[in-house]
Amino acid sequence: MLMDIRVTETVNPALRGRDLFEAEQYVEAEIQLRLAVSLDPKNAEAWYNLGLVLYALKKLDEATDAFKNVAFLNPYRADVYIATGIILKDEGKAAEAESSFQRALRVEPDNPDAYHQFSVLYGETGRWEESLSAAKRLIDLRPTEEVGYWALSGACQELKRYTEEIDACRAALRLNPDSLPSLEGLAWACAETGNYQEAVAALSHAIQIKPDLPHLHAWLAESFAELGNLEGAADELKALAKLDPQLATEVETLIKKKGVPS
Repeated sequence: MLMDIRVTETVNPALRGRDLFEAEQYVEAEIQLRLAVSLDPKNAEAWYNLGLVLYALKKLDEATDAFKNVAFLNPYRADVYIATGIILKDEGKAAEAESSFQRALRVEPDNPDAYHQFSVLYGETGRWEESLSAAKRLIDLRPTEEVGYWALSGACQELKRYTEEIDACRAALRLNPDSLPSLEGLAWACAETGNYQEAVAALSHAIQIKPDLPHLHAWLAESFAELGNLEGAADELKALAKLDPQLATEVETLIKKKGVPS
């Protein structure tokens, strides 16, 4: 039986390489997948996995070449154009990345990963309206995954559409009540609209999850102060002082300037 397993691994370097990639053993995965494509140059899946491995190893040029081989063998795979676009985006080639993502949608018009990448790309290039539109389409396609709501929340925050941001964060929290990014986004948007009660609730929950993040205590101290809860603000300043004394001093000064004693 052991002999059968060893033989299978030997004659299937593509499968072995895939398993090593999934185990994040990238160097070993590269060896196996290079062997796989040398034995079978028409194995598009092995080329694709090799591209993923090379990307993980930050060998971007070689990863791009691997993905080009996939596209040559099978030009109807949206995932390869998305992967290529991500590399182009990482290299600062926004226009070329956009073209690659558009090609993915020509192959598969409702590919949610393409819309996700569009939302990220447009956000990174300051095209927030387009980022927001892509995020909404992503939510339409994957309504039960948080990532679309996070993308929408970020775009709404940049566009100062705080009511929409609140709705996006609440929707994400219905999927995962302990989502730290969603709790932070909700707290920020609520504070911007003067809803400090909900901001306090969101921040208090976030601190239960990650009590060692100074900025959470800083925001909560300010929110308590806005509500006139001086005891709560003082408690958060004390907690903040243990994590970041300088930030605690800055927040205390800010609270005093607003006319609310710490």
